[in-house]
Amino acid sequence: MTNPVKARQVCKPAVKALCLPLQKMLLSITLVPLMIAPLAIVPLTAQAANLRFLDESLLAKLGAEEIVALKQEIGVVLDKTPDLEIINWLSPNTGIQVQIKPKLSFKEGKTECRRTLFRLSKDSSKPEFYRFDICRDVDNKWKVKHSLVSDLSEQDLTLLEGTLNEVLGSEKDNKLPASWFNPESKNAGIVVPTAYFIEAGNPCRDVSISISNSTGGTMDGSYTFCKKTKGWERQ
Repeated sequence: MTNPVKARQVCKPAVKALCLPLQKMLLSITLVPLMIAPLAIVPLTAQAANLRFLDESLLAKLGAEEIVALKQEIGVVLDKTPDLEIINWLSPNTGIQVQIKPKLSFKEGKTECRRTLFRLSKDSSKPEFYRFDICRDVDNKWKVKHSLVSDLSEQDLTLLEGTLNEVLGSEKDNKLPASWFNPESKNAGIVVPTAYFIEAGNPCRDVSISISNSTGGTMDGSYTFCKKTKGWERQ
């Protein structure tokens, strides 16, 4: 797979898997259903997202048949592709290449969600980058959703990083949870080490991360980090 999805991060290396990619994203309060339709994960409703795309974007140039095919491909990717793996899809008529990268799998309450990055490119056109939090609905179908992860502040992420680094750097037999709380945002979290092992000569840890907000919303996920030359990296 070529040309991995790239996006500037607003937090530090140890938790960059939980960061919000900002580069080339177009965010607004107003939803324009016609413009969001191309990336409406099967199916899309008017409440699915608060994103608006420019009329001249590559995304808006996809034909109706290509949109259907892309929806199907995204559904397959979200069902079967592990985090951090990139899948390439080429639109048959317009020649637009779409890279789909599930970045982070997590649960909000009991709902399965995946933060997913998209890179669209064609010939000499400037690549476009998009990010969606996509969750299963009551019918087990994928829909774009505003998630708790999207509301984490930079201060929250800094606190999470410190707590995560504390756990990753602890003794290998440590199974004690470590917690953080941000009095400004009222967000809090717990990091629990669940396993320690060696892989390809590198020390690795499985950890469970839980985050909650003041309204009772929760986000939970399990992740693997290995210590390499540049420090702990998400696997």
